[in-house]
Amino acid sequence: LTQILSTQIDKVAGERAAMTAQLLGYIDTDLLYYRTCNPEAVGAAQAAVWDPVIAAFETRFGVKTLTTTDLVALKQDKAVHKAIADYINGLDDARFTILQLVTPLAGSLVSGILFTSGALSAADMMAIARVEERYKDAIYDVEKYGSDPAQEKADAAMVRDLEAAGVYRDLLLSAE
Repeated sequence: LTQILSTQIDKVAGERAAMTAQLLGYIDTDLLYYRTCNPEAVGAAQAAVWDPVIAAFETRFGVKTLTTTDLVALKQDKAVHKAIADYINGLDDARFTILQLVTPLAGSLVSGILFTSGALSAADMMAIARVEERYKDAIYDVEKYGSDPAQEKADAAMVRDLEAAGVYRDLLLSAE
């Protein structure tokens, strides 16, 4: 929590414009927009986890987003860009700090926005960000053989950071 507050105080105030530009870069590259069709099971897992998140985002902002299974980069509609830019620019520094922390962790501005607003939990964010890793875990039978230590360490760090961001967010929400 101290690290998050220090980031808010020391970094966000002076570097918010650059940080905003980095966040806006996720609009067309968001993890949730890029799917696979092979293997089908991964595509189905992505759809099962990601489609409800996208639907909640679209409902909240009154926009329609594009997804693809191609490698060609998407260009989301101007309305999507405007809605997200307006949202980010309307955040106070505390909520902006949360958003800029969780978005790169999950690779998703869409889920970051929903997390920042309280609609997603740290566990939700892990499920969103780790769809492919859970598929791989099933293939390699991690229940029997154990998981990759490097992935375990990365997941533990991500959980720690997401949970701290969730506590920080919840404290902000309770103060409203």
